[in-house]
Amino acid sequence: MQKHEVIDFHVHVYPAFNDLLSKLKEAYPDLPIKDDMDFSTLKKLLPMAHKAQSMAQGVLGLGKKLPGFLNKMNDKYVALVTFYSIIIESSVDDLLREMDRLNVTRAVLIAHPPLISNEFILDLCEKYPDKFISFINVSTDEDPAAKIDELVAKGAFGLKIHHAADGIKASDEFYIPMLEKAREHKMPVILHTGCFHMKPIHKCPEFSHAKEVEPYFSKYPDLKFVLAHMNYKEPDVAMEFARKYDNVYVDISWQDTEVIYKALSQVPTDKILFGSDWPLVGNNIEVTLKRVLRLFDEKALTEEQLGKILKENALSLLS
Repeated sequence: MQKHEVIDFHVHVYPAFNDLLSKLKEAYPDLPIKDDMDFSTLKKLLPMAHKAQSMAQGVLGLGKKLPGFLNKMNDKYVALVTFYSIIIESSVDDLLREMDRLNVTRAVLIAHPPLISNEFILDLCEKYPDKFISFINVSTDEDPAAKIDELVAKGAFGLKIHHAADGIKASDEFYIPMLEKAREHKMPVILHTGCFHMKPIHKCPEFSHAKEVEPYFSKYPDLKFVLAHMNYKEPDVAMEFARKYDNVYVDISWQDTEVIYKALSQVPTDKILFGSDWPLVGNNIEVTLKRVLRLFDEKALTEEQLGKILKENALSLLS
């Protein structure tokens, strides 16, 4: 694979195995987690898991074409593979190894309490200031305004909002002080978009459809919004919003080569960001990078466009 400098705008990293298991069991008691799970044994299954991950990457695209219950079954398979990916290959050491292998110079680390606490992310960004940039996430049981002030004082850079995981509609008043604080602190905002059935982690998948968050864009024209996953199964909606609103960007995580190619003709190149959503589904950085480089090799995008998507657009937004 050709080496190009990359900034990954959508990355998660998880605590060590035992700590992660206890957090998962406490937050989601219905998940299939056993007390005697052994990391070394699970690690031996990694080659098999990588094959399942490759299948899941293809299934992600298939899900857009399936009706009703088959769509949900498809999501459940991907969620199962994702669960294994999170448990076995999601640590900061795993991430740094992948970044070095694929020439990813910086990554936006996104919190997701209670599994990935804001403090955990901020500590990693302090430890690796040249590698990581922190995006925080406010829990539904916290005071949004006070929490954001507290975390900004500790170095938080951006904000992630995940309506599906919160189980709260975008129109709820809970998000008003959050967005006001983001504006006050000039924080870019990443919005999870796209309906993905991964219960119980996503309490209400439909709440994250891009059409639900559209009112934000005109109400907060001075806030920059990134539509994560480009609205997944309905990317045309995200593309439309990126064309319509000056302050709306998209990241290409979860999208196949065909959709990325379409985005090149539908969305200003300056608004397309490389994002992988590593480690979910598994091997995401390499898979997503290969899709972009394939378009470059086929001359579907120029050297200048490639540089913008892989790095320059992220630099511009983060500055």
